[in-house]
Amino acid sequence: MTDRILIVEDEFIVAHDLKMILTRAGYEIAGIADSVKTALIILGQQEVGLVLLDIFLKGKQTGIDLANILMDKQIAFIYISANSNEKVMEAAKSTMPYGFIVKPYRDKDVLLSIDIARYRMEHVQNLKISSKLFMEDFIADVSMKPLNWKKKLLLITGAFQAYLPFDFLTLTATTNDSTMLSKIGIARKQFNEYDMVSADELAGNLKSNLVKSIILSNGDCITLSFYSKLDNIFKREHSELLNLLESTLAKNLLHIIEFEKVSPFKKNTNVPEKNKIPFPVEEDKFKDIIGQSPALLNLLDQLMIVAPTDTSVLITGESGTGKELIVQNLHRLSTRKNKPLVAVNCAALPNDLMESILFGHEKDAFAGATSQSMGKFEEASGGTIFLDEIGEMPFDLQAKLLRVLQQKEIERVGGKNPVPVDLRIIAATNLQLEKEISKGKFRLDLFFRLNVFPLHVPSLRARKEDIPILVAYFIEKHAKLLDREISGISSRFME
Repeated sequence: MTDRILIVEDEFIVAHDLKMILTRAGYEIAGIADSVKTALIILGQQEVGLVLLDIFLKGKQTGIDLANILMDKQIAFIYISANSNEKVMEAAKSTMPYGFIVKPYRDKDVLLSIDIARYRMEHVQNLKISSKLFMEDFIADVSMKPLNWKKKLLLITGAFQAYLPFDFLTLTATTNDSTMLSKIGIARKQFNEYDMVSADELAGNLKSNLVKSIILSNGDCITLSFYSKLDNIFKREHSELLNLLESTLAKNLLHIIEFEKVSPFKKNTNVPEKNKIPFPVEEDKFKDIIGQSPALLNLLDQLMIVAPTDTSVLITGESGTGKELIVQNLHRLSTRKNKPLVAVNCAALPNDLMESILFGHEKDAFAGATSQSMGKFEEASGGTIFLDEIGEMPFDLQAKLLRVLQQKEIERVGGKNPVPVDLRIIAATNLQLEKEISKGKFRLDLFFRLNVFPLHVPSLRARKEDIPILVAYFIEKHAKLLDREISGISSRFME
């Protein structure tokens, strides 16, 4: 990323104040624009790495309009606004900014927001690169395996699941004169299990669709149509990944087809065999997580992506939805699994002792501190710290948590020297932090620093398909405990 920053702000004094702050910090300024039109001219003339963007600008187009253009151009941006109410925050969320600066601001607020944006950009870029490299290697490897074409295609499309969630997929092969060669359907049944079914068996409750056509060098075309039972599940990054993989898919799909000329690929495959074909992942990947609804499977797909990284994770969801189970599985599937997982419930800690409990204290730091004490952050060093109910953390302590995230060090109460810590921070809340921000109870900069990879745990209302599975699990569990034989339950009871 270039360090060149564009300032889009129609208040002259604010714009030049920002320019001075950034120039003193060593950033190069691409220019100052007071409208979307002027900003687009500058963007067309030079490379820009980051845009500081006011929401309300001169002219008909707003900062929101420019944000959508920046998303297409894959240029990161930070909003600047005098309003931090809920409506503005919702507008900010919908365009996926890399930060939010509230007027009036201090120099360090601006520079810290840029640091957070750079951190987020780095992690997003790393995820994109790792996704692309993994899929390229996987596709090439599968195409050379001694498997029939059906299983090869099944493995390739199944590998997309973690990066591009779907419940149903069709692959349609046509010649260069649009003559259909074949149409195949693949349905996801469980986390690691797919059925090859008739392409005509599209479920009636599919709500999202993403299509990608791949032109092969022989003129044939393979069209992949991804469907989901969840609303608005397909995002810009999903299309970007398919575009990045287009040449790899074209080359290897052609190889599979040419290699299988004697196979039924060019015959009618609308009525395939009904055998279940499992996608090869480790069994019992997730501990104590039960269900196979689209909402839950999508959460687990996201969990698998972020678990091996050190990225901060913010988990949201109502009380009782199982956020702590998600944390335990995140830690268990991470590279820190052999180190401690330290859980802290921020809502249960006394306010006057919270800082000491989290960061530790030195001897004689306060009355009753008869010896040096290690805090929770030091206990978790090398592993993971889980901050449950992060929305209940006092505002002044949030700044100290931000320092831990930024500088990887803590300072004990009464201490003079910083103590380095190597840990991953996972936070969870049942509150809507955007509302807490608008009330002045939660820091915007901390929110954007934690929210690098958000995971939302769905309520049981959002995954009612899992109720029969959960019922069966608990009946089997308690039947064993009570040494009783229970053959099943009535449909009335299930209803």
